[in-house]
Amino acid sequence: MARINCHSAFKHYEMFHSRGGDVINIGSNNTTIFNCGGSHLGGGFWGGFGLGLGNAFGSLFSGGFGMGGFGFPLFGGLGNFGSIWSNPLDNRNSRVSNSSPNTTACNCDDKEPAKNIDNAKFADLTGQLKDLQQKENVTPEEIQAVIDKVQDARNKEDGIEGVNDKKTYDNLLKTLNNMKEKAEKAKAAPVKQPATQAIVQPGDDDGAQKTAAPSDNEPTVTIDGNPVKLSDLTDDYIKGLSDEDKLALLNDPNITPELRAKIKKSFYKPGLDNVKESELNETTLKNLIEVIDVSEITDFKNVKVGKVTKDNNDNWTIQMIEANGKTRNINYVQVEIVDGEIIFHGKNNAQHYVLQKDKDNKLHLMQYKYHDGYGTPDVRG
Repeated sequence: MARINCHSAFKHYEMFHSRGGDVINIGSNNTTIFNCGGSHLGGGFWGGFGLGLGNAFGSLFSGGFGMGGFGFPLFGGLGNFGSIWSNPLDNRNSRVSNSSPNTTACNCDDKEPAKNIDNAKFADLTGQLKDLQQKENVTPEEIQAVIDKVQDARNKEDGIEGVNDKKTYDNLLKTLNNMKEKAEKAKAAPVKQPATQAIVQPGDDDGAQKTAAPSDNEPTVTIDGNPVKLSDLTDDYIKGLSDEDKLALLNDPNITPELRAKIKKSFYKPGLDNVKESELNETTLKNLIEVIDVSEITDFKNVKVGKVTKDNNDNWTIQMIEANGKTRNINYVQVEIVDGEIIFHGKNNAQHYVLQKDKDNKLHLMQYKYHDGYGTPDVRG
């Protein structure tokens, strides 16, 4: 009579899901032995089964082991699993009966403690995960609520199964965090409007085609060939655009000054903010420490400032007398204020920089991709 030496059904789920599966050896004495922690069946293959594989083994050990139905011993395929795909936690305490001579016996040598309180938690949290997966338009907030519950349960793990239970919680957290990331992207993405259609108005003598506007008449911009409402250009959406798309938006006639400022801000070096006009004075401007073109052009760092003056139009000039150990004597002259940026030009009028400050109130003249002169040198040698 064939004999199976096994762990609990749930233990098999854990070992297949988290550590690559059991080794199955068919011995010469007609004994089928499940040895945990082996690698002959391939960790990557079994790990891919996820929660479904745990369920398969739960049903397998509780309802009998049909060698032909499961596909052993040929290993050419897994055969017909039948109706074994249900909740992977339903059968975690199952044992195969040995009351009949025709029934494969399970001699379990590491019985699971009966009072493991995490068992019920796994069942409940897995059910909540399944509900989220089946829900349309699930929100990041709904997913986070379940994440919080799983994290709380993990922190209060009872210690009976120790590492195994924590790995199960970690698997749940990984799945939930991936779901949340996708939900956040879906929430940030704007709803694409139907493309405008060319129509012919009845009574047009010339039969000229006219373009139909979106039904709500809200202005749109074109991104990747699709019209997008201005109200959909959120910070998260703009952050996800390519630099080329953002540069194109800056030149779109439908973009408002507020949106232009938002698009420009997405280019800023982290930690820098625009200096306000009310903050301009001689003492403040003496704090200039660098002039940066964010392309591959050589920058001026460790700047030492000379005179700071203001003309009759209240425009400031900053004299840079030294940078990188070299005497330069270059003036940076205030030109204009555009979209909240105070613009200075360098030695050449076509070299524009925005005046920004860091958390220590040190000043930086920054030239980003959309500024005049980006990628070309202001001073040579």
